[in-house]
Amino acid sequence: MPFLGVICAQDELFELCFMNQMAPVAAYPGDQANVDEVLALADQYARCARHLYNGLNAAKPLQVAPARFCAMHALELYRNALARSLGERNADVRSRVHNLYDPVHVAVLRLRKATAKHLYDLSERREYLIARYGPECTDQHLPMDTLLSTLNEVSEKVSKFIAATKVRVAE
Repeated sequence: MPFLGVICAQDELFELCFMNQMAPVAAYPGDQANVDEVLALADQYARCARHLYNGLNAAKPLQVAPARFCAMHALELYRNALARSLGERNADVRSRVHNLYDPVHVAVLRLRKATAKHLYDLSERREYLIARYGPECTDQHLPMDTLLSTLNEVSEKVSKFIAATKVRVAE
């Protein structure tokens, strides 16, 4: 069927119009996901990062790149799950782009100072983008062991926070 309509933005939904029929399409993938689904996806990326890194030679940064990317993406998903559990709107969560550091989240989770600094450094150095697009910059990465340590602490504390929040809501 030929396209006979327009794409128009309305209330964070894009509507694709064919003839006289309008089929709403979510503006961004994941907007309809709930906190548990985002947390489960973060857990899978974290599991993948640990599995990919297990036994690799950290001295060969390109070998470690897939594990690094999965770890960074998991951190971003944990941040998104936490933000959503705190009631942030999806548009606000998306506006953070790949910034993994938020002083409010650090305080809510009671992260160690070293972990908070690492999240700050990852964001300032734009390591998510380097991991994803910059093979020529792999020598600039912070150590993978530090990244996994940060991932472990964040995953544990976000999971516990969200579970505790559910218990309080249920009471």
